[in-house]
Amino acid sequence: MPVPQQPREQSSPRIGTRGRFRGQYCEDDFRSLVSNEYQMLQDKIDKIGAFRFTIKGWSVTVVIAGTITTSGKGLAVAGATTLGLLVLLLFFLLLEDEQERLKRLYGGRAVQLEDVFRRIADGKGEEAFRTVPVPYTAHDSILAVLKEKSRGRWAERTGRLRKKPGIWRRVGPLHTLFYVMLMLLSMGPLAAQHKQIAKSIEDFRQISGFAEKPTPSPQPVAPKLKMSGK
Repeated sequence: MPVPQQPREQSSPRIGTRGRFRGQYCEDDFRSLVSNEYQMLQDKIDKIGAFRFTIKGWSVTVVIAGTITTSGKGLAVAGATTLGLLVLLLFFLLLEDEQERLKRLYGGRAVQLEDVFRRIADGKGEEAFRTVPVPYTAHDSILAVLKEKSRGRWAERTGRLRKKPGIWRRVGPLHTLFYVMLMLLSMGPLAAQHKQIAKSIEDFRQISGFAEKPTPSPQPVAPKLKMSGK
């Protein structure tokens, strides 16, 4: 007696072979996974914003403290303090650039998950389950770094160097202008010593022989007296 054959499950062409092995779809479980990752991303974005605000507070405090403590301490102290403040502010700016990169990465992933929520509400949850991996935040972070390295290697092999957007565009004009203003303020102790700086430059020029030697003025010739004979 022939055994009746079970009808084969036909997979949607959009899902593909890879999607058939992702497990059984359950809308409640999938919605819970998406919701948990979305809440985690929102928490990270909020912490990044709070950390950037803290960095700005540190920058203002360091500049004010450095300006007050070096007041009237001499040129050497003012120069060393200004140099240290500039290096520290540059470090803070690069640190904020890294935080902005992570914020954009997490923000893009959050937008993708919001689209998944809309697809679930439209009855297309299973299609999203097959095409959008959840959770995937860690993979996105690693893939972003690998993609950046691959672009650099591709540019080295082909000689086509892509100009990266400057820090002005990456961090934002307002945030970058904030650090530029702090750098100018950090040079206040050095600017207060402008007379000492001018004197030091003049002394250096005298020692190095760069100063122009004054040309001696010609001595007036005394008129000769004529002896009158008697």
